[in-house]
Amino acid sequence: MKLCMPLASSLVLAGSLGAQPVVITRLSPLPALTGNGLVEGTVINEITHVPVRKAQVTLGSANAPPAVTDATGRFAFRNLGPGTYWLQAAHPLFPQSARVTQSHPLSVTLGQDEQKHDLVIALTPGATISGRVLDEDGKPLAGCSVQALGFQLGQPDRKLSAWNSATSDSRGQYRISALPGGRYYLMVQCQQMLPAPHPLIHTGPDVDLPQQRYTLEFYPSPPEASGAGRFTLAAGAELRSIDFQVRTIATVTVRGRFGGDLEALRHNPWVQLVPRDPLIGSILQYGCIVDTRRNTFRIEAVPPGRYTLIAVAQDEARAYQAKIPIDIGAETPVPMELAFLSGSSFTGSIEFEGDQPQILENAQVRLMPTDSPFYSPSPFAKVDKDRAFTLSGVLPGRWRLQVENLMGYVKSFMVGDRSASPHGFNIGPGSGGVMRIVIGVKLAQVEGTVTGTKPEGATNLWLMAVPDDPDQIAEGRISVTAVEGGGHFTLTGLEPGRYRLYAFAGVEPGVMQQNPGLLKLLEDRGIQLDLEEGAQATTEVHIIPIGELLQAIQEQE
Repeated sequence: MKLCMPLASSLVLAGSLGAQPVVITRLSPLPALTGNGLVEGTVINEITHVPVRKAQVTLGSANAPPAVTDATGRFAFRNLGPGTYWLQAAHPLFPQSARVTQSHPLSVTLGQDEQKHDLVIALTPGATISGRVLDEDGKPLAGCSVQALGFQLGQPDRKLSAWNSATSDSRGQYRISALPGGRYYLMVQCQQMLPAPHPLIHTGPDVDLPQQRYTLEFYPSPPEASGAGRFTLAAGAELRSIDFQVRTIATVTVRGRFGGDLEALRHNPWVQLVPRDPLIGSILQYGCIVDTRRNTFRIEAVPPGRYTLIAVAQDEARAYQAKIPIDIGAETPVPMELAFLSGSSFTGSIEFEGDQPQILENAQVRLMPTDSPFYSPSPFAKVDKDRAFTLSGVLPGRWRLQVENLMGYVKSFMVGDRSASPHGFNIGPGSGGVMRIVIGVKLAQVEGTVTGTKPEGATNLWLMAVPDDPDQIAEGRISVTAVEGGGHFTLTGLEPGRYRLYAFAGVEPGVMQQNPGLLKLLEDRGIQLDLEEGAQATTEVHIIPIGELLQAIQEQE
């Protein structure tokens, strides 16, 4: 018997066709600290102007360890030679938001033995939320988790995730700190399970004593996909007296047996009950107890609601899955059966356009799940010297193809006798069969100039190429490059297809890359470009005005 726990996994591999390539540039050694130059200053709170102690200050372009500010917020770097340096400060209570304009490094240029004093670095403070968690009788509850929820970036569908959290103490008090300014829901979850009143019951292995648990509560209202009801939290704000009063609710035990391919029980099975509401499915799940000897599972203290019951079992070579929707009411449901389906197997081959030779020593084919709210296996196989591979344990669902450690892109992809997009395709139960992959090697390039005025204080100007295919956007296949001082840019290694090019400054690239809704709002500001195989295109792109860009970010929020 074992307790099932949800797992999460994230894997990014350089050199893959299914992920944005990582370019590593060999840097020259940093200059030694030789000279009598000096840079010193103070880190302050941007809103209150109070000095910030224990902030870490980094000096770029120098072999200098970070400095830590003293009680008066002061820092200093000595023995500097002539050159241009940048300064940046960080502190845990001054978070940088992924949603809004980031703070930019302070640039400082020193002449021979020059000293610069009284520099000021301002940090935007995080906000705080505090209050109490009480039971229905007004008594404090300890050990309850209060979470600030915001929408995840980089998701085709809107899902919530916890940005920060706190646990209530013995007085029921909680305090969430270091929150970036933004728009949030609050959620309180008390995990305590309480005995419920009941008549005399003869206990036994298959008899469950009635239990209660505390309700899940939200502030200011339950979340909606539209984002309605969220409250706005300004940077540095202190939101006090946000109290929750939770009530007890009757729960049931969900139990059942496994069916289908019972070989799954030999491969580390686990079961989860996931709310069907996609907004909270990623932050709220109910685990279980699995007894492989008796071929049973049990999930205790489940409140009423609409759920999906999911079971997964896997090892390196095989995978199994069972999934059924269930609606829980006030009555204990009858024991149910979870029937395991075994994953399918595919044999396949890789061909190269023009039959150009490639080194296959480290080549791999991998399938990545795109529609699972829980941990799901990612089947992969090594490509042999005959360009063949075999994928096992491919479960029903929607997948994305990655071909790793080969130069080029997936030009065509066949699953059986049908053409499929490598960026998103469906596999049905018991499919199996043959996959055929053709690798194209004629990548495209685009270069050109960026026109318009860069916002005051912005250090970098960026050019971004966004594919027209939503599956490619969800996959993260958005290319970004820094624009040179003269406004010139070059993007190489682009897969042929339709793109929209954006130029912007004053906002970090990740804000754009991870927010498909924001890109949609700014669609008219992009330049559409169709790139053929091996194309070398030129174009001109105008900078998105910073006011318009920030307004679009706020609207998306």
